[in-house]
Amino acid sequence: MPVMIPRSSGSLLLSLALATTSALCRAGEPDPDLPQPFDPSALRALATHSPFNRVVDFSSIYRLTGVAYVEGKPIATLLNTETKQHIVVSETPNAKGWKLTEATPTTMPKHAGVKLLVDGEVVELRYDVAAAAAEQQAQHNRSGFGGTSGGRRIVEPVDIHNLQESDYIRKGSDGKEYVRGSIYLPTKDRDYYYNDMSRESRDKYRQIIEDNRDRMFRYNPDQRASFSKAVFDKVLQDEKSGRR
Repeated sequence: MPVMIPRSSGSLLLSLALATTSALCRAGEPDPDLPQPFDPSALRALATHSPFNRVVDFSSIYRLTGVAYVEGKPIATLLNTETKQHIVVSETPNAKGWKLTEATPTTMPKHAGVKLLVDGEVVELRYDVAAAAAEQQAQHNRSGFGGTSGGRRIVEPVDIHNLQESDYIRKGSDGKEYVRGSIYLPTKDRDYYYNDMSRESRDKYRQIIEDNRDRMFRYNPDQRASFSKAVFDKVLQDEKSGRR
């Protein structure tokens, strides 16, 4: 025979069940089937990496203008084509939080490429000749060398520790091989050497380097750079003082 439960008793049992469930949820883990409390920390990631500030196509705005090595560590320079802002990125995060994760070692700047960690994503950039030319012209203007890009030789940074023999071995006026000193000069001096130094001074510099071929072959890259710089400074001093 069915047992009849009074309506008031059923309501009481339902209330007890809900109270018991609520107590269990408070004592243990939150009930996944119920709405969870709001967590303010969820907004921190959005504030730091807002989807509205993300660059959808990074390479359409930023250009790689150069890769250099300082104490053996790579440093990349970028150009924002919209704001014309120049940005330096290294293995240490910069002010934007961008970090250089990989750089292609090459003695030919046009073959250079880098990978960057930007807002948690890895983006890849290749060397951009046009952007690099614009940056080089800006460097000319800042350094006081002046001149226009037309007819000037664009000089790029060189990693002297990763040169191939074809980059620095030349044949002198006597037919003998020698180490080309100009490749070991700092970028600014190399620019002056190719674009502003008189032909007589360039010939004088080259002859001194040729005359010291044995020394240059014995030297390591840093010693070659030091000697080449010393010769350049002496020739430049003579040029400015009018001596030949």
